[in-house]
Amino acid sequence: ADSAEHMELYIAIKAGAPGFNIVMVAGEVQTTFGPGSDFAVVPEAERITDEPKVDFWRGSYIETNTAFTVPADGLYHVVIDTEYKKIVIAPVVWGVIGAATPAGWGGSTPMPATGFDLNSMTFEETDVVMTKADFKFRYSDGWKIVLDTTNDNGALDPGVRVNTNFGGAVDALVPGGDNISNTVPGKYTIQMMWSLTGGTTASLTKTA
Repeated sequence: ADSAEHMELYIAIKAGAPGFNIVMVAGEVQTTFGPGSDFAVVPEAERITDEPKVDFWRGSYIETNTAFTVPADGLYHVVIDTEYKKIVIAPVVWGVIGAATPAGWGGSTPMPATGFDLNSMTFEETDVVMTKADFKFRYSDGWKIVLDTTNDNGALDPGVRVNTNFGGAVDALVPGGDNISNTVPGKYTIQMMWSLTGGTTASLTKTA
């Protein structure tokens, strides 16, 4: 279920200083937020199985001019929950997974970035053998990231989680959506594209 207190953005970020802040604008009042004292890399022992298999950051945010920073240039998923005062920053490297893909549902086929740019980035893999079956896109080998573990949402597992995968359709991506059906077997060039103006889009081009 969607939450009005939950906001997220895919954004390209340069490593190190000057970093970035989150700014809340209400009329003429601007409030600047940065990392709280507990904002840090999530230890592997504290990650659930579905979370990304790379280092990502989670913790509180506070009113401060201190900036959030990242250790490497790249595309990042920035997630804020204003109800629980939590923020997550996760590095994004896209891949495809599913019965239609070479590794099945057991592992992702990675799609490396073709370069770094603050305005647009492309993740691509060529000659991917796709069968007639289902698949999804996910980043950094994860399905979701935990923001809270206490919220009684009526589900078996309480809490708040953000999707790190896309389903639905190649031309109409849905975060956490249904599996995507590949109807024509063959070799494909697969791309995930991000831009400041267009957000996240995908393409599958049959090459053989």
